[in-house]
Amino acid sequence: AATVTRSISVQDSNAPVVTPPSSITVAATDASGTANSDADITAFLNAATALDAVDGSRPVSHNAPLTFPLGATVVTFAATDLSGNTGQAQATVTVTDQSPPVITLIGGSSITLNVGDVFSDPGSTVSDNVSTGLVATVTGSVNSNTVGLYTLTYNVSDTAGNPAATVTRSISVQDSNAPVV
Repeated sequence: AATVTRSISVQDSNAPVVTPPSSITVAATDASGTANSDADITAFLNAATALDAVDGSRPVSHNAPLTFPLGATVVTFAATDLSGNTGQAQATVTVTDQSPPVITLIGGSSITLNVGDVFSDPGSTVSDNVSTGLVATVTGSVNSNTVGLYTLTYNVSDTAGNPAATVTRSISVQDSNAPVV
């Protein structure tokens, strides 16, 4: 009787199963977006897992940028088993402008004039973490020829539609001159 030998090669041809985190939306830090060191983004990037049928748990890599720009960025998570099989999955980080602009009055929030004085609004400045060049709209008017209390209201929204907290300036027109006899 002859002995016959058969070689059987068992190969792992299945890639690890990569489970991505749930997609997230985060607030923009500035016009560039948000750094991947942000706590929410760091948790997102560290939440992906990979499991291989032969090798068990595998480390997961990703292609996340250092800074996530405004809008949606798809992140690909990948894991490779000891046989060289690579599995992938994707999730999205969406960066949005969630911060309202801030209006700062130039000069005081309360101004006193004498009847007949010329009033010129000192204006305001607007700052926002993403939008630039914003200018507050002013509503209201002042009649410096009539005694009274007048209110100017300043408001603005950034390009994402986030409204600023309304700011007001009070202008008191008074008759402080004694009559001429």
